Formats: sequence, C-alpha cells, structure tokens
Amino acid sequence: MEASYRTSVSDWMDTDIVRKAPSRMFRYKPLDAPELSAWKELQTAIWITDADKRRIVWANEAALEIWRADSLEELVNRPLRMSDTAEQTFIHLHERVMAGEKIRSLRTLYPKGQPTLIEMLVGQYLFPDDRVGFLVEARPVAQDAIDPSVLRNADAARYAPICMAIHTLNGAILTANALTHKIFGDVRSLRDYFCDDTDEQRVLDGLNKAEGFVSDFEVLTRRGPAIYSLQAKLLPDPVTGEQIIIVSLQDPSVRLENERLSILNHSLTRSNEELSQFASAASHDLKTPLVAIETHAHFAVESLQANDTEDCRVQLEMVRKRAKRMRWLLDEFLNYARDVQEKGALSEVDVHQLLHDLLEWASFPESGELRLEIELPFLKTYLTPLKKVLLNLINNAVKHHNNSDNIVLTIRLWEEHGFVVFSVADNGPGIDKVQHQRIFEMFKTLYPSDEARGAGVGLAIARRIVELHGGEISVRSHKGLGSTFQFTWPKEEGISSYSSTNLAARPWG
Repeated sequence: MEASYRTSVSDWMDTDIVRKAPSRMFRYKPLDAPELSAWKELQTAIWITDADKRRIVWANEAALEIWRADSLEELVNRPLRMSDTAEQTFIHLHERVMAGEKIRSLRTLYPKGQPTLIEMLVGQYLFPDDRVGFLVEARPVAQDAIDPSVLRNADAARYAPICMAIHTLNGAILTANALTHKIFGDVRSLRDYFCDDTDEQRVLDGLNKAEGFVSDFEVLTRRGPAIYSLQAKLLPDPVTGEQIIIVSLQDPSVRLENERLSILNHSLTRSNEELSQFASAASHDLKTPLVAIETHAHFAVESLQANDTEDCRVQLEMVRKRAKRMRWLLDEFLNYARDVQEKGALSEVDVHQLLHDLLEWASFPESGELRLEIELPFLKTYLTPLKKVLLNLINNAVKHHNNSDNIVLTIRLWEEHGFVVFSVADNGPGIDKVQHQRIFEMFKTLYPSDEARGAGVGLAIARRIVELHGGEISVRSHKGLGSTFQFTWPKEEGISSYSSTNLAARPWG
C-alpha cells in the first residue's frame, strides 16, 4: 500500500509540483484509486485517513478548503499531531470503525491553528492491501450557528482529565470523551458503567428527585471492578433543547485529594489573612500603651526636675498602669494563639453539666434567670474547644450587661442539617448593626481603650475555633433589645441517641 502513494525522487521530479515549488520536496504521494476521481468535485468534503500512519492520504477540493491546505500534496505530507487524549479518541474511533460502525459527530478541527467546527460522518475505507482506514464525509458548520462558549465547553469536556459522557433520559449514550472510552471501553448506555444492574435505576431515580445526583458506585472498568465517584446532572441539550444527563466519573481518591487540597488552600489563605490582621492589631494595640508610657515618663522627669514629687508620683502610677495593660495585651496574644489550636480528647459531654460549670466560671449572678432548651442533652465531641466558645459567649453576656442582676440568659441546642446548633441569647444593651462584623475581629471592642472591659479577643477566638471545626458563628442584635449569638458545631463522632429534653424557664442558683 505504501508504494501506491509514496513516490521516488525521480518520479517526483516530473510532476507539476516541482515547477510550482522547486524548493519543497514531498515525501508522500496522494493515494490513487479509480473511485477517487468521482469524489474530487463533490461539494461535500471527503478525505481518507490512514489510521496506522496517522496521516490523511487523499482529499477532495472541498476538504482541502476545510483543512486550509495549499495543495493535496501538502495536506498528505502534513502529520496529524495529537495530544495523548486526542490519541485515545482516535484509537477508540478506529476500533468502532473496524467493527463496521458509522460514526456521526460534531468536532472542532484546528488546521494551521485555526478552529473549524465541522459535522462529520466517519466510516470504513478499504485499502488495496486490505487494511481499514477512515472515509470521512464532512461539512463545515457556520460559526454563528452555535454559541462559541458551547464549542469551548465541548472541547474542554472532550479532553478533560476525568471521564465525561452525555446520555439521554433513558440512559442511552450520546457521546463520551476519550478518557471514558479508555477506562470503560465501548459504553453504549448508563447501565454499562455498573457492576450492579440496579445502579442505573438508582441514578435515574435520584435525578427524578433533584437536578443533581452524586454517589460512589462499584463500576466495571477495562481492568475490572473498581469504586468510582459518579456525578450526574440534568441539563438542556444546547442543540435540541431537550433534557440530557451529563455524567462524570472519577476515582474517589482523586476527588477526596482535591477536596483536601482545597481545604488546605482555604485554611492557608485564611491563616495568612489572620497573620496579617494579627500583626496589624499587635502593632496598633501595643503601640498605644508604649506611647502613653513614653509621655508619662517624660512628664515624670519634668516634675522631678521641678521638685513636684506629687505630680511625679501620679505620672509614674500612670506608667505602671500602662505597662500593666501592655502585659495584659501580650498575655491575650498568647491566649489567642494557644486557644484556637487546643483540641483535647473526644469525649461524651453532658450538656447540662457543662453549662452549669460554665455559668459558675462566668460568675453568673444568682438573681439572674437561666432558660435552657436542650434537644440533645448528650454530645460526643471535643470538649475543650466547645467549652471555650460557650464560655466566651456567656462571659460576654454577663460582662457587658448593663444590669447583670436582672440578666435573662437563654441557651438553646438543636440539630440541623447534620450539625449541632447552639444559641446564646441575652436581654442586655444590644449591639448596633454596623458593629456586627467588627466585634469578631481581633482586639475590637465597643468601648474606648481606657474604658474597655476586655482585650477584644474573646469573640475572635470563638469565631476561629468554630470555623476550624467546620462551623459558622453569627450575631442577631438591635440596640436596646439584647443579643443572640448562634453557632454551628459538627457532630464529630456522632450524637448519642438519648431522648430529647426541653426544660422550662427556671432561675439560676
């Protein structure tokens, strides 16, 4: 067969190509066969590909236009350069054509780097040496006939590093990318992926209840059974408008690793932001007492020089107070760094006993009223971080109440969407809405530094601990109407199966 379309140098020297391009020597000669002359002038683009040599061996005039070829000789001497994924698509196409199948598809070709959308029908071409090649009939599709984003998405899916396929609503396959064929072979329907025939119906039933479905399945790959994560979603077909099923499959270890890396990346980004915020807060809050110490020390020296011992004593006392506050701030820095990392051991927690202990530590007044609504009286969780979050919220309620003897504290606990939800509400002075986000920042208080009742790290610690455990914390409050802090907490190792309890309001003591 090779001799039928390769020429010797002496034969080539007699062709018209030499006179047109004397500086260019073509190694391969176009295929010559009787039936080709009838196809040459057809308006439908036709070309023949030698699958073994990955080379087009003949094309008519319409095909030369699609391939942007200067001549037939130039095209047949142009190698078909393919990526690994495109190579897998080519191999699978060859297998199907060898089996006698005719394949119709929409493809984007890149002749000379220019994208060209074509509709093509690929069938068999039998060479004189009985090898099977591709006979391709094609027609270009107007670039404005399809949204360019659809084409880009189609190409991205075709060469994606995960298995992707499109199925009809009854499971029949419409198209699949190269990796799907490489891993699963000749997939004809949704059922062909699974070891268990009932799994196809599980997917279809799941899509009937929601637009998306995700689960792990035992699938049948070319290498044998394996566990894969399958994600299916209903979408409208961009061509027909009818609903189709988009299916993606991947090794679950890849998905889990991607999720792990995403979490680590998010954590690193958050840590960098907090480090910057921490450094800024440290610089500002430590600078304030240092400036005050310097000022009062200067006044003390002046008073001493003027023999004003009383004023000197007053100034030195101010220096002592500022130094004490500075030491306190440094301790709070260390507390923040330590508290957000300490986890402790997993244990069975009696919620009522925990709250009783926390209220004593927070010096909850005996005249105050405590209301508990606890649906889950026992939790299996990490006690130390949970205790720190609750203690900070209870401390805030007591410390910032304008009349702590009349405080009413309501603590609720319930389960929601796989999380435990805690709510701590008080009847205190409330917080302006503009301060709701600020109070969770490092060293931010609602009072001037001289009047501050704390360093402003309690809520920052609480938020960081909650977020490290995968939860969220928020506040609902209006000036003069009290505050409600609510946070979600993971079940960790699960919630113990005890009966629910709902206690009526009772006084504390």
